[in-house]
Amino acid sequence: MVRESGGIYQSLFFECSFVKRFWSCIFCWWGLRWKDVVANFEEFFSLCWRVSLSGIQKSLWLLAVSAACWSGWISRNEKVFEGKATTLDLLIYQTKLRSFVWARVVYEECIFTESDWWGWPRKSSPVKKGGECAGYG
Repeated sequence: MVRESGGIYQSLFFECSFVKRFWSCIFCWWGLRWKDVVANFEEFFSLCWRVSLSGIQKSLWLLAVSAACWSGWISRNEKVFEGKATTLDLLIYQTKLRSFVWARVVYEECIFTESDWWGWPRKSSPVKKGGECAGYG
């Protein structure tokens, strides 16, 4: 593993083939295209920020990216400290569940259909209880 200027973490997040497949699946889940080569965190976050989403959809996308980072970090710690391994399907499931729960907390005034969230969150329509969810579009 690379250990220079954040290298061990860059290796963990961007060089491992398992993690590359994971990020590709997360981007695909949102109907977005993953860039196969991401050199560092700055490039990664720039890629995530430049997606063609706006309003609540962009906020939900960035929340999902945060949930994916957190899920990956938890999985990494379980492997390092407890010897537990995970599958790609389980890591994606945990990310989707975690991001759905976080979205419902952050936008508690909105209603999200769980089936839409699991399938393709860009198509899920958060609706404000008693009207349209502000900023959606």
